[in-house]
Amino acid sequence: MQFQQATRRVFAAVLLGLALVALSAAYWAVIGAQTLLLREDNARLFLAQASIVRGGIYDRAFTPLVISDEAATRRYLAPAMYSALGYYSLRYGVGGVEAVYDQTLRGDNLPRDLSAYFATEGLHRPQRGSDLQLTLDERLQTAAVNALGSYRGAVVLLDAESGAVLALVSAPSFDPNTLDTNWETLTAAPEEPFFNRALQGRYQPGSVLQTPLLAAALLAGISPDQPTENPTVPVSVNGLTLRCALPPDGETLTLAQAYANACPAPFASLFDQVGAISVEQMFSAFRIGTPIILPGFEDDADVPLATPDFAVFSIGDALGQGDLTVSPLAVAVMTAAVVNDGNAPQPYLLLATRSPGSAVWQASNSVYATVPIITQATSEALRTVMQASALRLGSNGAGQGAHIATAYAGERAHAWFTGFAPDRNGRTIAVALVLEDTEDAAAAAQVGAAVLAAIRVG
Repeated sequence: MQFQQATRRVFAAVLLGLALVALSAAYWAVIGAQTLLLREDNARLFLAQASIVRGGIYDRAFTPLVISDEAATRRYLAPAMYSALGYYSLRYGVGGVEAVYDQTLRGDNLPRDLSAYFATEGLHRPQRGSDLQLTLDERLQTAAVNALGSYRGAVVLLDAESGAVLALVSAPSFDPNTLDTNWETLTAAPEEPFFNRALQGRYQPGSVLQTPLLAAALLAGISPDQPTENPTVPVSVNGLTLRCALPPDGETLTLAQAYANACPAPFASLFDQVGAISVEQMFSAFRIGTPIILPGFEDDADVPLATPDFAVFSIGDALGQGDLTVSPLAVAVMTAAVVNDGNAPQPYLLLATRSPGSAVWQASNSVYATVPIITQATSEALRTVMQASALRLGSNGAGQGAHIATAYAGERAHAWFTGFAPDRNGRTIAVALVLEDTEDAAAAAQVGAAVLAAIRVG
């Protein structure tokens, strides 16, 4: 009898143990699987990520910019493109274009049906992502990088009609091929190489805002050929003394000539003549204070764009030395509107994608309607003024327009250039660039002239 009782106890203990094992297995299979999967020390997860062959990235002419070899090693081929493309690292993640289109490049957005499973998991083949074709032009990007030289700043080039981004330069940049080795140095660098100045930069516009101010004046019937009074007199706003960005050739200037030299006094007078309400309407039309963001990207600027409060709108705001800040991309869109008969394009970066193993590129749905800003007559008048300004600045090619600006933020200054030029195919390209830590507008004009020249030979 005692033996039978002991046997039953052992049998019950074994059954209980088996039940606990079954419950534990069920828990880890159904409930706890995700916990195991997400553990940082999960070697299988790391190996799975490391085996993914990311899709390649190409420019608009199908020039390869980024590729992954069969060992899934990411290789960045075009140094001029580094700042536009971002980075991919198993250790540190993704940034820039690599982050925005991460799912596509990884292949996570592709159908995961049974045939796809057997083609990869069943045959132990790595997951492959789709290729991207961007609107960027490697030749123009290289020309912009070379023109910028050692300056810290940004350059943006846009197709003025379609909004396709042709160049997106931020300096200083970094080499994503050596990211893992140099990560600590890069993250600690005071010049912030990871900061995309072209998209995320928020700068005082300064005399860049002379363009919408002049548009308001034209709408009010004021001619750009009319003489101005005391055009070279300094203007004091918000504790700053503003002067002409370039020394004029004389003391008598028309409004168009004052624009070419970025003299503040005539535009301070315009603000008084036109009135705050008209300026409000024109600044709103030009979307001053509205973030311009590429599709898929986030507005992750260090300094949010200020929403203009026109109830207390001051001369400092009108002259670009108030609360309003703009990005280089926003300035490029503003100039594109002047070129495009008063219609602002919506910028975009993705042209097409190609599934792994396919030879066919699928066009992206990146066709966006333009936004009417000003009338065609006003845009034509502004183009004429900008073309005369280009001659003053040394950019004398046919069909070119230009404008320079200086701006101040605390103890720092920066210089702007914006303009446009036609390429050999008749496409007009808008340009915006900013040079940090300098008020040398002539230097900005020199960089801008080099970029416009590169556009014309393209």
